[in-house]
Amino acid sequence: MIKNTTFDRISRRNFIAGASAGAVAVPFAGQSFAQSGGSVTVGTWGGDYGRLLRENVDPIMADKAVRVVQDVGDSDTRMAKTIAQRILPRGAVDVQCFDNVKAQALRNADALLPIDPAKLPSWNAIRPEARDPYIVPHIVSAQVIIYDPEQVDEPPTDLDALLSPKYKGKVGAIIANYYAFLMAGALYRGGSLDDYEAGKSYLKDVNANGLRLYAQPEAFTQAFKSKEIAIAVIWQARSIMWQNAGVRIESAWPKSGAMLYVSGLVIPKNAQNKDAAYAYIEAALQPKAQQGFAENMGYMPSIANANLPPNLAKRLELPPDAPKLVSPDLDKLARELPAMSDWWKKNIEYKG
Repeated sequence: MIKNTTFDRISRRNFIAGASAGAVAVPFAGQSFAQSGGSVTVGTWGGDYGRLLRENVDPIMADKAVRVVQDVGDSDTRMAKTIAQRILPRGAVDVQCFDNVKAQALRNADALLPIDPAKLPSWNAIRPEARDPYIVPHIVSAQVIIYDPEQVDEPPTDLDALLSPKYKGKVGAIIANYYAFLMAGALYRGGSLDDYEAGKSYLKDVNANGLRLYAQPEAFTQAFKSKEIAIAVIWQARSIMWQNAGVRIESAWPKSGAMLYVSGLVIPKNAQNKDAAYAYIEAALQPKAQQGFAENMGYMPSIANANLPPNLAKRLELPPDAPKLVSPDLDKLARELPAMSDWWKKNIEYKG
């Protein structure tokens, strides 16, 4: 489990430095990976993430004669299916893509296979501070405020901007990010990611200011393009990706602090093809695959030898005046997630 202080030890400028071109390569546990064959079913969100998996990971699997099938669905639905199927001798999915919060919840539910580092030649390339016994970290980002400079006259400095009457009906959020949005409010209003009641209070106030919800990131992006919304809280990687696509948005670091996001890969305990699952995870850790996500989605790699081009590494570098970067207590958050989801649906998503 990644503790609260995990990333506090990382230099804000140096976190990405090791992934840039010219970095010393971290020795792999082995230079080749056994051919697995067959097929591997991967649970994912779909959308841009699913597309980039197809573009950057699937070709590596094709070289191993492994066919990849994506099982697309939102996190909550896939998590519920994984827990429900844990009693079966053989599950329907071999690899699941989750953030570290959902992965912790699945670990608590005894639904995951412990990761065997010996089966991942690139295990030693993973940043030591990001290694976990049940989830292999894939990509990393931090939470920022994003805004349309044509509608927001001054760069926001903290989350009070989302409460401004100037932006009534112009605040947006992606539904799947509900817990991260709540925790951003907790950090802003309560001073801690763990102050969930402060986060709920903040979300109620934002909702009263005309919060608009979007089921998919693509719809959220279109809302910025059409000027339907002007300001939001999202992962920095998303803002970089949308800027690359020509969307007119800027990002600002909230002075109250920024929560870190870790997305990774887990193996259900009853995965049918565990060898193919390990092969898929290994493929996702390859520098070429990590470069593809960094370039197209703006995520920081989880490996120290990603060898990003210098200009890309500089763009992903955290500024020297960035706020404190914090990670949640994963075990506590995972235990509270069902109640948090229920609260969100009753008070924000379905209340309007």
